[in-house]
Amino acid sequence: MSTPTGRRLLTPKAVLVRGVVAAVLATVLNMLLFVTVRGQGASMEVAPFGGPAMAVVVSAVAVVTAVVVLVGAGIAALLARWSSRWVMLWAWAAVVIGIATALVPLSATDEFGTAVGLAVLHIVPGAVLAVALLRRTILPRRDSGLDAERPGTGA
Repeated sequence: MSTPTGRRLLTPKAVLVRGVVAAVLATVLNMLLFVTVRGQGASMEVAPFGGPAMAVVVSAVAVVTAVVVLVGAGIAALLARWSSRWVMLWAWAAVVIGIATALVPLSATDEFGTAVGLAVLHIVPGAVLAVALLRRTILPRRDSGLDAERPGTGA
């Protein structure tokens, strides 16, 4: 399979492999961000849906990040198996879900630092997975031959 620009799409197996790598990277990044936000004085306590306040802990951040990224990669792999247009389907779904989940922490706490920190923690996994899956599919390749047309490149 290839895109209209002639790029080959990732196979479902390649999507899963990149998904696992993205899950590890996103988990590490989110844990570092959590520790940084917590170190800056954010309480990281939320009261979802007006219920009792509860603290967000780094272990929960790690587990949820890894699971969410792996589920996203699994969905992308299924789409890659069933559709030649999986890239656009997955990208649009990722954008909609990313925006929706980033808004949730903003209403779960009154503390600005915690709200912004948690919103960023919701955006990072999706962004890491998107870059891992879409980098070679949507973005132009560096060896596209465009240098031959530029003056002064020696080509």
